[in-house]
Amino acid sequence: MQTRQGETDRAITRDLAAVNRKIERCVSFILDSDDSPGVIRSELKKLEKQKTELENRARDVSGATKIKVHPNAASLYVRKVNELQTLLEGEDTKTEATETIRSMIERIEVIPETTKGRHRVRLIGLLAVSVR
Repeated sequence: MQTRQGETDRAITRDLAAVNRKIERCVSFILDSDDSPGVIRSELKKLEKQKTELENRARDVSGATKIKVHPNAASLYVRKVNELQTLLEGEDTKTEATETIRSMIERIEVIPETTKGRHRVRLIGLLAVSVR
């Protein structure tokens, strides 16, 4: 579903860019030409209508991408944290648990604060997202 939605989003974006290019050409013709702009004006109106429809479709598609959280996600998270804590306590499973935690950290940023000798630490990665 996500791939199809991404394809739809890309198609809308591509079509919108094409319509915008055509609108720019029409406006340039009207501004730069000595010919009667009557025919171009009707084309410009059609293009503006297409643009509005594509923008509405793009808004509808992006609104449909909301993430739905499973109702049991919180209890699953608590269970997984408890399992990880149990693994950390066992000598034979401590290394595996530590490696699992490390794999969830993309990078660690150390940010100096204005108070001398103080720093903030920011975790980037799946672990940071999990503990928010």
